[in-house]
Amino acid sequence: VAREAMRSARFRLDGATLRGLHGEDHGGILEEAAFMLGGVTASDPTGTTSLILSFAEQSLRRRDPTCASTTQVAERFLRAARRAAGVIGHGNVHRLHDAHEGNSAEAIYAIRDMLADDLAKAVWADSLASDAEEEEWWESEAERVSFSDPDVVDVLARALINEASSASQAGPLSVEVRSLSRGRTVARPCARPGPL
Repeated sequence: VAREAMRSARFRLDGATLRGLHGEDHGGILEEAAFMLGGVTASDPTGTTSLILSFAEQSLRRRDPTCASTTQVAERFLRAARRAAGVIGHGNVHRLHDAHEGNSAEAIYAIRDMLADDLAKAVWADSLASDAEEEEWWESEAERVSFSDPDVVDVLARALINEASSASQAGPLSVEVRSLSRGRTVARPCARPGPL
């Protein structure tokens, strides 16, 4: 009896330390649970193993899987659980592993979704930048080519006449282009012109 009491005290199997840990201190909870599993035996009350398993499973599910130190503690706890499988039961060991793996899988999916969102935002931003660059190019071209320049108007008038004459099969054409710079009309023959 004295040896059982010493073992219980040595491994803090009353659970007071475990219960006293903050609910968000998952690393601390898993360390304490692993330490307790090192001293638990089949002769201990089922309430002791239930307490350990309950706290450990919650911490395995709720811990931050991106935290390297907590992940290492979780893996040490699982090794301790496997060593104690004869006491806590193989089914419970599998359940603890599932809690650990499920948490890690959720983290992978969350990271994947985050990366997909970042990629979509980057593509959208690149598309907006391309649109802005294209619009800026058109604006610079419009500034470079002045449609009030008589020579430009003359070239455009000739192009319009050619286009209209090729589309028309018969009848006279009436084409008139006004020069914006001088207010004068650039007249072209109404008869179908030849190639320019």
